[in-house]
Amino acid sequence: MAWERAQHANTRGEEWLGRLINHLDPTTLSQYDRLAELNEKMLATFSETSQLTLGGQPAALKFVYGYLKIVDDQYFIHDVNHQREFPLLVSDSQQQNPKLADGVAIKARRDLATGTYALVRVLPVINQVDHHQQKLRATVKRKRQPGQSEQGGIKLTQPAQLAWLAQQKVLVVGNKPAQAFADELKPYVEVKLMDGYEDQPRAIFTAMQAADFVFILIDSVPHAITDYTKTQPSLAPTSRKVQIFRNPRREAGVIRLSYLYATRND
Repeated sequence: MAWERAQHANTRGEEWLGRLINHLDPTTLSQYDRLAELNEKMLATFSETSQLTLGGQPAALKFVYGYLKIVDDQYFIHDVNHQREFPLLVSDSQQQNPKLADGVAIKARRDLATGTYALVRVLPVINQVDHHQQKLRATVKRKRQPGQSEQGGIKLTQPAQLAWLAQQKVLVVGNKPAQAFADELKPYVEVKLMDGYEDQPRAIFTAMQAADFVFILIDSVPHAITDYTKTQPSLAPTSRKVQIFRNPRREAGVIRLSYLYATRND
């Protein structure tokens, strides 16, 4: 109980938001009536913070939040604090981001000395689901072979590799979207999937110790999970036992299995 109280006290805002996102479904929608109130307070807080400070002095940079507008291949940020639009600097590498599209939510950096805005990153958003299109896709979706993904397919076929993988136990720690990721692994290894927010932390920690490899979907687990791995020598990065994934494609785990096999004797 003391450990749980400490974790509760140290929980950061983004972890609570992660839990709220995972908890939202048609049966719990009525519990989110105050979401608009939270959004209004967030925007008001942004507006009150006219500039960041470092050591009591104004900082040279300020972070702002808004929406991306693309007009004639020119980028603009619609600043939600002041309801105004400003030209936005976007690097060549950032322009390659497939999520960079007109209307997406973004975080930008404003140079207070020059007044220029530069893109920091595209923010994750919750999109509305077109249930008719979703049903249509499910109807026409072709049957996949084990280990083959909807994006084109990753399938391991080497006999020696398959024999080695068949002896491995992999624990996947994520949340509800991690199911597709875990399903891709099942033709090759023994897989156990645990929800970083819904399953008891102690049960997750016990499962970590029993697994040969632990695949952590870092964007969908509380910090307590990764904090625990840092305290355990058997789960240290040098042990190769813990593998970290950030917003992975569903076949990313199979690719990692192939790498772990190739480097098993290193």
